[in-house]
Amino acid sequence: MIYISTKSKSAKTKIALSLISLIVAAMPLIGYGAAKNNDNLRVPLLQNLIESKKQILGKDDTKVLKLTLEECIKSALANNYDIQIAAFEPAISMDDLTIAESYFDATLVGSVQYDSLDQNNTDATYTNKYLDNNGNVTSQRIIEDGYDRYHNYSYSIGLRKALSTGTEFQITQSSSKINDLIPNDYDLFYDPFVQYSLDITVKQPLLRNFGVEVNRASIRAQRSMVGIAKQQFQLQVISTMLDVEHNYWLLFFYRQHVKIRQQLLERAEVTLERVLARNDYDGKSSSIARSKSVIEEARADMLDAKNMALRQQETLLDSINNPAWPIRSNCEIITMDNPQRKKYDISFDQAVETALEYRPELIAQKYGVDIADLRVMIAKNQVLPNLDLFVTHTIYGAGTNYDMAFDKQLENDVYSWSFGLSMEYPIANRAAKATLSQVGKKREQEELTLKSMQEQILYDVCVSLHDLHNKYSETTARLDAVNAARNELLNYLAIQDTDRKDSNSPEFLNLKLNADDRLSRNQIAAVQAMIEYDMAIMNIHRAQGCLEKYNNVNIKIDD
Repeated sequence: MIYISTKSKSAKTKIALSLISLIVAAMPLIGYGAAKNNDNLRVPLLQNLIESKKQILGKDDTKVLKLTLEECIKSALANNYDIQIAAFEPAISMDDLTIAESYFDATLVGSVQYDSLDQNNTDATYTNKYLDNNGNVTSQRIIEDGYDRYHNYSYSIGLRKALSTGTEFQITQSSSKINDLIPNDYDLFYDPFVQYSLDITVKQPLLRNFGVEVNRASIRAQRSMVGIAKQQFQLQVISTMLDVEHNYWLLFFYRQHVKIRQQLLERAEVTLERVLARNDYDGKSSSIARSKSVIEEARADMLDAKNMALRQQETLLDSINNPAWPIRSNCEIITMDNPQRKKYDISFDQAVETALEYRPELIAQKYGVDIADLRVMIAKNQVLPNLDLFVTHTIYGAGTNYDMAFDKQLENDVYSWSFGLSMEYPIANRAAKATLSQVGKKREQEELTLKSMQEQILYDVCVSLHDLHNKYSETTARLDAVNAARNELLNYLAIQDTDRKDSNSPEFLNLKLNADDRLSRNQIAAVQAMIEYDMAIMNIHRAQGCLEKYNNVNIKIDD
């Protein structure tokens, strides 16, 4: 902050200010004032302010919650609702994979049936009945029975299975028992009549739906969907960690802001007391007004920073979502971690190589390209005609009881065969061809999306690296500015301690208060640069797709 007076200065005043500025500038060289033992008490080092973990926001009875960044991340990963919701997606995809694989599971089939028949017989047979009436023989044509009456008991049990080659296989054992309820004198059939039949049916596609790759394509596609779900879950974990880290360091910043403004307020109050204690200078009223202005501004800034810190506490607690640390609880969070000062360096080529290998969204998009390839392969196969080979073989056995019928079946004397080809092909086949064209375009679309994503990742890594290097340089410069401003203020305080008459002049007081305010603003800017550098380190790990490793988080999803 540069203070500009609205009053014109006399030549004497300009000379006095110039001499004061020269003395202040020379004091670090001559060691005057800056080497006092109580300097750090009067103007604490920024590092000491940062390392101070005292309560600053609430009353003494306020519950204090000391949290490290690792504890916040661990709590968020265990309790955050967004992560809990996202964790269902991989499990749901695994269930979909099981459903797709179950298509090739064997199926047990069976049936039990009872039939009772009593109906007119249009194919009834007739016999001639001869009547002897006192030697006169006559014949009469009589219908044997105009009805069919029987009971039929039948059951079947078998196994059906689809093979990955497209083959459909079924074997069924059936039994039927018929009781004829109409007595007759002909033994043309067993009564009761029991029959066993063993049916073996095989159907094999020869063109459409033929081959292992086509028939297992849905399983491969679903496995890719599982991979996409896992990467999306990892993205949610990374997003949550980013939110927690951002909220944690922002709370750290506001807490330092409060402490810095509090220090400025205390020093301004000391200055005001000194001015009020001296009455031998004609500019006392303006000095008092200026001191009070700085005090009130510092107090307002401190209260605003406290409010922002309290609000940020709620934001951090919301992202953590720990039941033991509820929102709106009467507590003060003390951030126990400090930003990194060590230089973190990584080459662009190494960062890009890591990003192209580990970025979750890129891995998910590669799975999307694989699914598009499978859809193209299936669509090409569906353009072919339906040409199916079918073979059926049945072995029979019959008798008056079940044992006799089963023994006859084992003799394999009575059987039947059938085989043939069935063909179906739409004349224009427009639907299949349009589907092939459609999935081909979508495949190109997925490929272009992948290339675009790779370019975006390169850009992201490049920007993140630039930001990392620039923030480190800025942090160093900001800390140097803090040291320079602190030395300037200490030198003004040293002159003030000499009790020289001009050390209580409005001009000197303005210079000293400006230096005090400049130190405060430089300290705030330095803290902001420090946390931005720490977040830049976090961001370059995010850009490489390895933020969870940087935070020692191991994501494991059971298959």
